[in-house]
Amino acid sequence: MWFNSESALKKQGFEGFRDVDSLTNDMNSHSLRIEGRKGIYIMLYNGRDRPTFVEEGSGGWFKGKNPNYCLKTVEGRWIEGAMVLYIGKTDRPLRTRISEFLKFGQGHNIGHRGGRLVWQIQNRENLELCWMNTESDSESLGEIERRMIAEFKDAFGRRPYANISA
Repeated sequence: MWFNSESALKKQGFEGFRDVDSLTNDMNSHSLRIEGRKGIYIMLYNGRDRPTFVEEGSGGWFKGKNPNYCLKTVEGRWIEGAMVLYIGKTDRPLRTRISEFLKFGQGHNIGHRGGRLVWQIQNRENLELCWMNTESDSESLGEIERRMIAEFKDAFGRRPYANISA
């Protein structure tokens, strides 16, 4: 299945596979290069061991709302053996949405609460992002995202770690 390995994701058309810190550095220096007007992006965990979770993550407080879940919820959402943490979609430029996701993870007041559980993982060095441009795909973004989440759920019994809402 597409969610079992980086090579399987590449066969599906995903690219990037960049660690969060290098992407954030590129974003901050205005050298982040991600092509595409719309697409799917996935946060991966490439660590060998279970990550360390924190009560206060680095996510931003958008409109005064606390982005953090209680530690019991965070730990309970973890899925052993799954490298896919979050599946997101955007019908805006991929670069823009991924930049918002990264800025949210730096604590900025940005409207990207989806996937916020990612930012309660302490081991940032094990977080990696990949993306797929879907401009020419006949399937809608919503259909692609729903299909990918459903396939993940079939394999693991629930949605990815940071894909909380249905």
